[in-house]
Amino acid sequence: MKRRRLDSGLRQKDAAKQLGVRVDTFRLWEGNATLALPQHWPGLIKFLGGYPFRIGRSFPEKFHAARLIRGLTHREIAEVFGVDPSNVSRWERGIQKPANRIARQVRDWLQDVLQKTPQNSG
Repeated sequence: MKRRRLDSGLRQKDAAKQLGVRVDTFRLWEGNATLALPQHWPGLIKFLGGYPFRIGRSFPEKFHAARLIRGLTHREIAEVFGVDPSNVSRWERGIQKPANRIARQVRDWLQDVLQKTPQNSG
């Protein structure tokens, strides 16, 4: 994040303003002291030029990444699929898979999100 900010010629306060967060929040992100909340991820991905982490091959890893890419909380994505938020948590932890009745919908959503999102490992 720091490299991207410096390459863009931005000060921390300018980058924070661009992302709609306080400077101290941006500093924590830049220093890897804390992770951004889901609602901040779409802006961060745009700022960084792509999703900054390697997306694993497993369903839990892909689902978690896709949820963050879209900036959704467990509750919000649960509403999309008509399930309880605890189910979403279990999906991301690999404890449970989506029920057959929604498996195709979830798979199609994942494919759509991940195909449209550039990855940026730096």
